[in-house]
Amino acid sequence: MVTKRDNPNYENVSGYIPKQIASQFKNHCKNQSLSISDGLEFAVNSWLNTEHVLKQLTYGIRPDDVTIVELAHDLGISTADLLRIINRALGFYDNEHDQN
Repeated sequence: MVTKRDNPNYENVSGYIPKQIASQFKNHCKNQSLSISDGLEFAVNSWLNTEHVLKQLTYGIRPDDVTIVELAHDLGISTADLLRIINRALGFYDNEHDQN
């Protein structure tokens, strides 16, 4: 079995963060039954996806549905709530909610 360390498709990434954040991250990974490596991969991927969506919104582009679902999950909000936020950011409104 090839480990991530031996897999040519993976690379080691390291850096220094405050102890409190490191402790929270480690505890969160443990509570989610994730390895530190898997947790880091998930966190970085979520961050990059969020940055991508924000950039799209800046240019008035609505992200695709899969990206919206993934981002809503990462942010811990419902897809419907995120769609409302995106539509408001782009100047679109749904029939259920007014423009307030």
